[in-house]
Parts: sequence; C-alpha cells; structure tokens
Amino acid sequence: MFSKDEMTPIDQLHKRFVDQLDTLIPFLGLAHEEIFLTLHENYCGWFSIEQQATLPNSFRKYRTQVSHGAFLLGYSYAEAFITDLIWTIYHCRRDLLPPDKALKFSEVFSLGDYERIIMKMIDNTLGDMNSLEKKIHHLETRLGLKVPQAKMLLEAHSARNALVHNSGRVNRPQTSTSRWQLGNIIELTVDNVHCL
Repeated sequence: MFSKDEMTPIDQLHKRFVDQLDTLIPFLGLAHEEIFLTLHENYCGWFSIEQQATLPNSFRKYRTQVSHGAFLLGYSYAEAFITDLIWTIYHCRRDLLPPDKALKFSEVFSLGDYERIIMKMIDNTLGDMNSLEKKIHHLETRLGLKVPQAKMLLEAHSARNALVHNSGRVNRPQTSTSRWQLGNIIELTVDNVHCL
C-alpha cells in the first residue's frame, strides 16, 4: 500500500502535529521580561488610552497571557490531531464505523456517490464528539486504542475549559492526582505549557 519511503496518512498527521507544536517554541520565547519591557516602553503608544488599559501592566501578567495563548493554541493543535486521527482511521478502516448510525435517504441521495456517503458517515460520527475528552474516550473504548498521554490530555482539557469558560477557575471535579482541584485558579507559566 505504501512504499518504505512514503509516509502513511497517520505519519503525515503526526508530522503536521509535531511541526505545529514546534511553532510554539518561539512563541513561548516571547515570555521574557526584556521583551515585555521593550514592548511596554516602546510600543504602548500605538494603542488608544482605552486599549492601553487592557494591556498587561506587569511582567507576570504578560508572561501568563503569552503562556495561556501558547497553551490554547497547542491544545487546539492536539484536538485537531486527535479528530483527524479518528477521521483517518475510519476512512482507512470503514468496517469500524459504528453500525448503529444511520443517514436519512435525503442525505444519501444528495451526496451522489459512495465516497461522499462514507465521508458523511465519518463526519456524523465525529459530530457527536464535541470535546477532546469524548474523542479520547472514543479512541480507547470504541476503537480499542490506548492513548499513552490520555491523563495529560484530559488534564489539558480541564485547564482549557477553565481558561476559556470560567476565567481560569477550575469548576469541574478533578482526579485526586490532578495538579488542579475544584476552585483553583489556573495561571500557566512557560514551564507548565512545556509539561502539558
């Protein structure tokens, strides 16, 4: 199917994911005090008074904003990788598609050919998984794949939800081994992002 020198679709996904994560290294490199001071001293004038009021006024706040931005971008790369991985598995192994799913006749007729029907079936299956948590669960329970970093990914999922939806406050119960517990405020550093 693939020659020794060709990359499989899963190898291509993996390479894309690693390349995306590599772009975060220089982004995280912006979280240095010298850069904050240069930006603060030389470039605040570019913004209106109202906009300046929203800028971080301390290195700690600046570093946290850069760290949170890099983390959220990395998280989106991870979720896209997992989604595309499931999509690719189903596209290569159509026999694994859930047998209990159904398409309406009107959907089948409008699609026209077999390949587009299969793609619609895969999209519908993935459409039911609206979180990284559900996708990892699907990989492990439905497809029987062990996700080596599942615990770390689920912890990242909790951190992402807290940062995006609850001003950084953890509002869902965590496992006893989680670094964050219910009610904690998540304030990531560059080192935290590297660990996650």
